[in-house]
Amino acid sequence: MTSVMISAVVLLLSLTHFNSAKLGTDLTLVKKSTGCDVTKATLDKLQSSGLFKKDDHFLMERVSFMSKFGNSSFVKDGAGIWQMTQKHFSQAVQLAKDSNLLGVIKSKLCLDFENESLEKPLVNALVALLLIEAMLYFLP
Repeated sequence: MTSVMISAVVLLLSLTHFNSAKLGTDLTLVKKSTGCDVTKATLDKLQSSGLFKKDDHFLMERVSFMSKFGNSSFVKDGAGIWQMTQKHFSQAVQLAKDSNLLGVIKSKLCLDFENESLEKPLVNALVALLLIEAMLYFLP
């Protein structure tokens, strides 16, 4: 086999496994995205935003593992990787309003939080972290 043929085979194999994340799609904002890579990207995005004072990365990873990175449900009416419900979403939006965080969320994460979908991993994780921060540390 010549080096040109080997290069062609390698190119074909890489194109076969080329997914939308490599094409520039931000899967943290795609409804019903699941998986370990989406979980990691979501948590990295939230951590780098500087929105939260505490690092609850490990806790969030454990919860995502329980849902098999969004492929299994363990909370009644729970959605997404972190199994948040509409009630959780409403509570988190109210917390964000009461704490004047809607503008901060908009500027740091480019999310119109109160009008977003809970099915987006970034929104799902944001809801979880807002509720954790409110219960454990008070909001940022």
